[in-house]
Amino acid sequence: LSGNTLDEEFCRSFATCIEQGPLLSLKELDVSRTRCSVAGAVALLSCNADTKDGDTSHSSMKVLNLFGNQLRSEGFVEMSKVLQGGHSKLESLDLGGNEATEAGVVALLNAISSETMDEKRNSLCLLTVGGNQGGASVEAVIKEIQRVHPKLDIARDKPLRQNNSSSRAFGNMNLPVQAPGTSWMG
Repeated sequence: LSGNTLDEEFCRSFATCIEQGPLLSLKELDVSRTRCSVAGAVALLSCNADTKDGDTSHSSMKVLNLFGNQLRSEGFVEMSKVLQGGHSKLESLDLGGNEATEAGVVALLNAISSETMDEKRNSLCLLTVGGNQGGASVEAVIKEIQRVHPKLDIARDKPLRQNNSSSRAFGNMNLPVQAPGTSWMG
């Protein structure tokens, strides 16, 4: 479905199919660059999450790609309500390139790092937030998440090191070296 123009109603209907009907066995959903809307993205994220009341979802979706949907900070704040303490079914969630501010990314990450994070309840192994604004507060929350939940890899854009030893000679060029960890250049 990537690259198609999907509206909120389509995403909600699709989420219902994943949750209750013929798409229960769907393992991976790529709705990147679809303009699915904040409500549509939340519906897709929610459709296979166990509820706080203990109701278990029967969906088997493990990978959700919401890259490049212009969800912005508003979307990250709304999704943080579903991601409180992690996610019970998803193993990989791509929220990269959604134009979220640093504050929006921090809100989302704070939800994941909350005290309710439980290894048994949380299946999330890879969260992609690159292509959104980063900064010192994002890195601080990521450091806390890594302490609380070391199995979760958070892919993001990382700043280049600023000292002279941060370049590597390659032919006649000195190329900057990024800090270690999962990252890519935008």
